[in-house]
Amino acid sequence: MSVPEILDRALDGERISDADAAELLRSRDLVAVGRAAHELRNRRSDPGVVTFIVLNASAASYPKLKDEYASFVKSLSRTK
Repeated sequence: MSVPEILDRALDGERISDADAAELLRSRDLVAVGRAAHELRNRRSDPGVVTFIVLNASAASYPKLKDEYASFVKSLSRTK
């Protein structure tokens, strides 16, 4: 199946198979895959809110992540 066909199926709400996902990775068509992913994310969540998870596994520790999260949440409450 072609990349556009796979993406169309995903945008129509169908689940893609493992083989389809592998085809998307092999295609290296980052723009088309990125646009479809962006569209699907916007359908499922508020397009005005974006969150990122950045994790450096070698430097990660639960207490450090917990403190960073608490600091982040505190900073959000100050912006309201």
